[in-house]
Amino acid sequence: MSNEDTVTTASLLRRAELFLEDKEWDPASNYCQKVLDIEPENARAYFLLLLSSLKVSDKDELINSAPPFADSSFFQKALRFSDPEYKKQLEQCIVDNILLKVRKITENAKRAEDFRTAMELLTKIADLTDVGELMDNLSTKAHALQKQEDYYKGIRMMNSGDIGEINQAIKIFEKYDFEDAAKNIEKCKSLIPQLEAEKSRKLKKKKIAIMSAVLGVMLLTLLILSSTAAANKKKAAEIYDNFLGLSFSGSTEDDDGFSEAYYKGQLSQYTTYWNTTEENTLTFNEDGSVDYLSTYDMTVLAYPKSIAKPDGYHNEYEGTYNSFSVSVSFNGTAYLKIGIDTYELLVDSDNIPKAIYDYDGMTLR
Repeated sequence: MSNEDTVTTASLLRRAELFLEDKEWDPASNYCQKVLDIEPENARAYFLLLLSSLKVSDKDELINSAPPFADSSFFQKALRFSDPEYKKQLEQCIVDNILLKVRKITENAKRAEDFRTAMELLTKIADLTDVGELMDNLSTKAHALQKQEDYYKGIRMMNSGDIGEINQAIKIFEKYDFEDAAKNIEKCKSLIPQLEAEKSRKLKKKKIAIMSAVLGVMLLTLLILSSTAAANKKKAAEIYDNFLGLSFSGSTEDDDGFSEAYYKGQLSQYTTYWNTTEENTLTFNEDGSVDYLSTYDMTVLAYPKSIAKPDGYHNEYEGTYNSFSVSVSFNGTAYLKIGIDTYELLVDSDNIPKAIYDYDGMTLR
């Protein structure tokens, strides 16, 4: 390096320092870069770049700055390219900065955790300076404050009314040599059976309350079901009565069994139903029987309850209707049962049947 270069870099660095004094951060940074263009390993230039990036004017402001700077790339390069004497000055900046932060933390410490935070900071400079005595001092204070915090925590847990927390309180009182530790431990142990008994009473009371509520719901449900069943039974009876005397057109049904019996003169007792029933109709009689006349063979497929059911097989299509019944489901839907078949009904507001669903489209008339 020539004397001219030395003078040039020195003057540029001085200009940078003056800019920093005036808090002109960008010009200071620019002059440092000019130095690094000439001398890429200039430790002083990197240090001044650090000051500019943190917007501090000198080393004293750097030490008092809150943001950590030891890991900054500018600071690391300054350490890397500095001579032993300058490196020692830079490392002292780290030490002074950490010690200042530790002092501020400990002066305002209110919890054991604060002292532990300060101790963690000291570990960062343990290789640069002797912090053993200070660490011991902080550790003693942290332990004393932790003991105090645990004591009040134990008292709070002891009075919480929670068995789990009371057991934790016992462990705390056993851990430290508190003056009233034995008394508090005894108190905790006497509280546990009381709380367990109280917990058992509450659980029993809760179970009784739940059972009462369940029984109440069941009773209410039964009352509702009973009331609904009674109402539906009444509705079914009204619909049944309204069916009597009604007829409706239906689909055709061929019944060779009745037809053959009729032509052989074996169904003479049913002739009156054949003679008085319109073709292709379903008629509900006053005696509860249902007459059905098919279009194909003009036979009667029903008979009154007072007459015994004919012997033998007479209806291959399950069409022999000797009676009918009406029922109403819980949701209010009405059903008609004829023989073995059940059909849903459409009724009006007066419970008068209007249609039988899914019975080949037959409707009342």
